[in-house]
Amino acid sequence: MNAIVITIVYVAFCQIEVTESFLHTSIFAYPENANKTTTLRIIGGNDVTPNSYPFQAALFIYYKSKTNLCGGSLIDEEWILTAAHCVDNDPIKIVVKLGLHNVYDNQGSTVQIYESKRYFKHSKWDEKTLQNDIALIKLPTNATLNKYVNLIKIGDNIDYSGRVGTVLGWGKTNDGEISTNLKEVNVNVLTNQACKAVHREFNEIIVSTHLCTSGQGIKGSCSGDSGGPLIVDGVQIGLVSFGPENCMLGYPSVFTRVSSFASWITSTKRNSGTRLGLNSFVICAVSLVFFINISK
Repeated sequence: MNAIVITIVYVAFCQIEVTESFLHTSIFAYPENANKTTTLRIIGGNDVTPNSYPFQAALFIYYKSKTNLCGGSLIDEEWILTAAHCVDNDPIKIVVKLGLHNVYDNQGSTVQIYESKRYFKHSKWDEKTLQNDIALIKLPTNATLNKYVNLIKIGDNIDYSGRVGTVLGWGKTNDGEISTNLKEVNVNVLTNQACKAVHREFNEIIVSTHLCTSGQGIKGSCSGDSGGPLIVDGVQIGLVSFGPENCMLGYPSVFTRVSSFASWITSTKRNSGTRLGLNSFVICAVSLVFFINISK
């Protein structure tokens, strides 16, 4: 039976050294005789002019035994937009880098680095259906806005099919290595109907809150771009969600349609100051019990 593997991909780091790519659980099998690339990478991307996309964020997601890299975008002085799958499995902390071109740059004059433990996944994010793949990360302090670090607007809820978009990221290149410098690639925005027509599994999984693109020639988005922005005419219309395993040519890349979640973004930002995470609640509860016990 013909089928297609859809994977969510992170680029994994061990301290400063690059290790193997970490693959999310596949939900489909490969199509037989599929034209597959041999490595996970950004296909056909070019280095951007340094600091030409001041909203781009590099997110280092720390766990006990590994660190994953995702992309993100600065949509407010204290808010980063990214994919929900980037912050799955309870990360210990998230280091956000803004204003950088070289992903390893920690001391450049344009670079701002923030450490956050506050993130908000969409409550209906589903790793099986890959729906509602969106999250917000709250910075501990406002980012300093300048020509190197600035905001991007969310696109209106209109039809962008037929337009040319740009995807950004530090994904793997043709030699299988992490791209040191930020890369960009132009892609064609498809209608959801055209995306569904590519393969029957796409027909079953693509919904109105998704957005699809196809590469121009051999170009396309791939690993290392998870959570990163898809932009058209200077506004963000999508964020990288999932695509075919090993960047199989001829298959679309799928994005979260950001305009579908405008209300969720607004309400999450508004309510963030009054919400406690589970860990905070437990700590407060234990402290209260201890206070009551010693007071008796």
